Amino acid sequence: PLGAGIPTMLRSGGRALAACASGFALGYSALRGPSTANSEAVHTPGHDKYMMAGAEGPEWASHLLGKRPWAVHTSCIAANAPIEDRIVVEPCAEGIIAGVYDGHYGPRTAEWARQNTRVLYTEALSAEGGEQENSMTKFYELVEEGWAGAARQTIREGDWSAAMEGSCALVAYVTDGRYVVGNLGDCRALLVKRSPDGLGLRHEQLTKAHNASDPVERERVCQEHPNEKEPVIYLPEPGTWYVRGTLQVTRALGDLFLKRLEFFNALPATVRPVVGPEPFSPPYVSHTPEVVVRDIEKDDMYLVLASDGLWDELSNTEVTEILRRMTMPTAFASMRKMLSGANGPSSQVQIEQQTFEAPNHLVARASIKNGLAYDESVERNAGQRLLWGALLQNPVSRRYGVQSLTQIPPGRQRRSAHDDIS
Repeated sequence: PLGAGIPTMLRSGGRALAACASGFALGYSALRGPSTANSEAVHTPGHDKYMMAGAEGPEWASHLLGKRPWAVHTSCIAANAPIEDRIVVEPCAEGIIAGVYDGHYGPRTAEWARQNTRVLYTEALSAEGGEQENSMTKFYELVEEGWAGAARQTIREGDWSAAMEGSCALVAYVTDGRYVVGNLGDCRALLVKRSPDGLGLRHEQLTKAHNASDPVERERVCQEHPNEKEPVIYLPEPGTWYVRGTLQVTRALGDLFLKRLEFFNALPATVRPVVGPEPFSPPYVSHTPEVVVRDIEKDDMYLVLASDGLWDELSNTEVTEILRRMTMPTAFASMRKMLSGANGPSSQVQIEQQTFEAPNHLVARASIKNGLAYDESVERNAGQRLLWGALLQNPVSRRYGVQSLTQIPPGRQRRSAHDDIS
């Protein structure tokens, strides 16, 4: 799923991508990014194409990265108009760089980051001598400074709104034996592994959400501003915490009006009071990422990178269950027969349906009960499988049917039902 939650999948033969392994899946949501070798059904690179991604319904692509034993599966659907999520998948140095950017107050920060990810990550690797953890932190510094320069120029041209735009970010750099993940904001990385008995899948959440509702993040911001009464404010109507009453996330790219006085001062006089009372002592939002470095192990199956649009609808357990069924194509085929009335009560899939309350047959049900397009390309694309799972779990779909949800055009009404999903 792409958008505010983007899951993309790197999959190779259903096994782990360790030295002795035969496969690995990098799952994350993203807009269809620039294609590399042998990509299927991918947008022609271009800003306008990205702005329209997912606007008319689910979109997905599979990327085969040259001779590497991985595939990257991406999928997205828009709720905002235009969509504010971006995905990037590109070869980079000795591996690939794959990322999800979830914009807020507009898509321009996410789009700028998408366009410059490969070049800036290569520069970061060179600057840090290839040291992966430091390279990821350096990469975010370069993106932040680059976007600040672009925003400054935009403001000079008369558009002050660039001072307010920002983006959460979740980027993974994957080589043959290791991956490094850097997170800012409320995207999430989920590692899905084979169970010790080899019969199922289990999961491990690799990142946490950086927002003002988290007591640790809230305390960090307050300690950095000891002379301010309320650097983080609780708003009763939405029932949650906001940095200076304006932003939920505490780490992000952009949001320069909360980081530098020059950008705060660029806001119109009528807007500045909304950012909270004096004193004003930025920065309040950090661009320092949470970094995870892991060796790829033989039981690693999928790495799912998604913005919060996916996680609003599906839990870690539900995502893992959908992926488990993707690794069992015969069971899934049996499920399709059973749901169409062609299978008897002795079906193993039926037994599983009785024991799993989670969305265990969502993708097949989407086709059979809602008359939606469904073919083998959907079954092969892990991102699209997760996208349909999220759409079918949405409260509007559960009450009125998924077509009622997908027929709402992107914009305010659609956004009230769900976020961009990538």
